[in-house]
Amino acid sequence: MRASWRGWRPLRRIAARRAEPTAHVQTRSLRLDRLWWVGVSILGIQGAAMLVWSTVLWSRFALTWDYSILFQPMWLIAHGHLNPYSTLLGVPFWRNQLDLLPWLLAPLALIVLHGPVLLWLQDCCLVGAEVVAWRWMTTVTTARPLRHARFLRVVGLVLLIANPWAWEAISFDFHIQVVAVLFALLAAYDMVHARHRTWLWVGVMLLCGIVIATWVAGLGLAVLLAVRNARRRGLILFGVGIGWVAMLSFIHADLEGSLIGNYAYLVGPRASAPASLATLIAQVAFHPGGAFFAIWSHRVDIGANLAPSGLIGIASPWTFGLALPVLLADDLARGTGFAEPLFQSVLLYVMVPLGTVLVLVRINGRWPRPALGLGAVAVANAIAWSVIWGPQIPTDWLRVPPKSATVLGRAEAMIPPTAEVIASQGVVGRFSGRSLIYGLATLSPIPILGRDTWWVVAPPVGIETVPAINQDALIAQLAGPLHATLVLHGHGVWVFHWIPSPDTHSIAIPSVVTTMGAWMLTGQAGAPVVSGRRASWHLEGTGRAGYVLGQDYWREPPGRYHVSVRLASTVPVNVEVWNATGDVLLARRAVPATDGPETIAMLVDAGHAYPEYLFQGWGPFQARFVRPPVGNRLEVRVWSPGHGSVAVEEVALRRVRALGRRVATAGG
Repeated sequence: MRASWRGWRPLRRIAARRAEPTAHVQTRSLRLDRLWWVGVSILGIQGAAMLVWSTVLWSRFALTWDYSILFQPMWLIAHGHLNPYSTLLGVPFWRNQLDLLPWLLAPLALIVLHGPVLLWLQDCCLVGAEVVAWRWMTTVTTARPLRHARFLRVVGLVLLIANPWAWEAISFDFHIQVVAVLFALLAAYDMVHARHRTWLWVGVMLLCGIVIATWVAGLGLAVLLAVRNARRRGLILFGVGIGWVAMLSFIHADLEGSLIGNYAYLVGPRASAPASLATLIAQVAFHPGGAFFAIWSHRVDIGANLAPSGLIGIASPWTFGLALPVLLADDLARGTGFAEPLFQSVLLYVMVPLGTVLVLVRINGRWPRPALGLGAVAVANAIAWSVIWGPQIPTDWLRVPPKSATVLGRAEAMIPPTAEVIASQGVVGRFSGRSLIYGLATLSPIPILGRDTWWVVAPPVGIETVPAINQDALIAQLAGPLHATLVLHGHGVWVFHWIPSPDTHSIAIPSVVTTMGAWMLTGQAGAPVVSGRRASWHLEGTGRAGYVLGQDYWREPPGRYHVSVRLASTVPVNVEVWNATGDVLLARRAVPATDGPETIAMLVDAGHAYPEYLFQGWGPFQARFVRPPVGNRLEVRVWSPGHGSVAVEEVALRRVRALGRRVATAGG
């Protein structure tokens, strides 16, 4: 096997240099070895920082639906359910791309509930992949007597540690791609050095499912492009990767075709889904126009994924081969959810810095000064990306306030492990160690399979995909018609215990909301009164100056709206309507002290649509992320001067549309 690799000139140079016992070579190797250990130390510091960050995310309950998808089957396997059923996906878990890694990691599930072990695992795997890439850079720069070897290695090290997308990747829950990147780097590195254990790493990659199997095909392509004497091995790897994807698609291990369905639009506007993977490949091959325009539409995100890592590294055969399936899978999928810089492109954040060093080494052999200039530009560019996007990471992912996390921790401690739990998608991750778990990720009905259900609803907390007003309506439904018991509440978190009747099989989340009880819509100067009969629940002022009522975010299109607030106050108050998207006051009415509860009504013109601010970078340092839902966030507020008594019972917002001379109220 090793004989076929003797033609690869860089390896011959390494062997020749090891055979030269000159003082110059020994001194230079010693300096490079010192730099190697400095690099390992810096990467270790980065890894320690990632472990701390992951611990903070875990302690704040900043774990969403994605975390639950992988943790629930691990927990079930560890507790004897060898064929776990994913209640979040609605299928046996093996049909989720035949990702077999949870079976291997199941023992961790016995201790993971007491710490962020899974998050630490992916941190270690990502840093481990960076160490392999750093070792590869060291090997390449010592393969020949380069004048600027130390500088080129420093360039590669900076590109590895200064990429903000690596932090984005580890901040978004736990994903198999971040774990698999280590085995992809190990497989490529051992393939370069003709080691038989390459196939061990390839086997582990195949256990990670369909997506990682495409990386195996990419590794085969890289070998075909980079190593002339290993084309047979490259073809085998490429065939194994493609064959594994085809096999999993054939046995319906792709979530009932949803994986291929993400690319069905490439076949044509009338095709909802291709008949098979072969059909999709054939259609794209013979009609590549749709694929070209899809990739072109994501050109900003492609640049954002590559630029912080050096960009020119994509020209390296090793990087191009491994990066191609990642770029195609991400940028040909429907929408922008996969194209944005995130965990699905994590392989690029390690391979492109390596490829940049490989390309600079080649350039340095002929044109040393241009190589130095390109390296300096790459370092400055990476630092600029890090400075611009690094501060956004806590804003993007750490959205659970400490006090809300405390309430969630109390809820986690009191909910029995055998109960069915339905939790908001932004905080559901920590509650997924059970057989029945559902996340409020869409407005679809929630299955009720258990007779003991617990509801953890946190509309303003975490990364939520269901509008806050719809979750508020669900809270009102639990407290009202369903007669659930309110067990715990505070700081935006509401915990209910509900024992459904035997004939109840699902609960619908209200999709159209026009009227809400005020007791759950607390402003900074309000406090809910939830004792006694449900009909008497209301919102009271705390005696401080500020908004008693707030956070009732109605996602609505531009138009005219009828707003009403039922309240009682012993002091003058202001009833206000805001467009929270644009932070614009739409209407304000001064209300004198009332003689008992009164309904304050007003007609509001909210015809102007304000664009929702979403940070996308500056100048050339831009990325395109998934846009927020359509419509502006309208908010009704009641302001109190802080002395006297204020009680708010109800708030309503209805869209008004003109019908000739008549006026009709939508939803009324």
